[in-house]
Amino acid sequence: MTSTEQAAERRRRWSSAEMATQEGPDSPHQENVAPHLRRASSSGSKSLLKPLGLVQLVAIIFFEVSGGPFGSEDAVRAGGPLLALVGFLVLPLIWSVPEALITAELATTFPENSGYVAWVTAAFGPFWGFQEGFWSWVRCEKGEGLH
Repeated sequence: MTSTEQAAERRRRWSSAEMATQEGPDSPHQENVAPHLRRASSSGSKSLLKPLGLVQLVAIIFFEVSGGPFGSEDAVRAGGPLLALVGFLVLPLIWSVPEALITAELATTFPENSGYVAWVTAAFGPFWGFQEGFWSWVRCEKGEGLH
């Protein structure tokens, strides 16, 4: 399948999912949507899926990058409590907010579940897309276990 055909298939799947969520649970497009994304059949019920807001995305990226509160004692010891607090409040603004905005833009451009893998594959091809997916997995499995 060529990249043009793959892009057309992605657009078809996305438009089916979008139409199914707009038209409701009895839509004929529901069959093209993954089971966990389908709306409930009972009338008046809301979808269980809630989109991430900017604050949630910033928090996810911040803790992905910083690894959580590890090292905060060293920061307080090195710069004092005021500088440490200012650093903890400024870091999300100068690092995580721009990254969250970029992530949101790319996620709307490529509305599929593969995230970085889809973005890298579209930009650099399937070899580098695989590399991104594999090395991200290695980092999550091996690197996060060190904490």
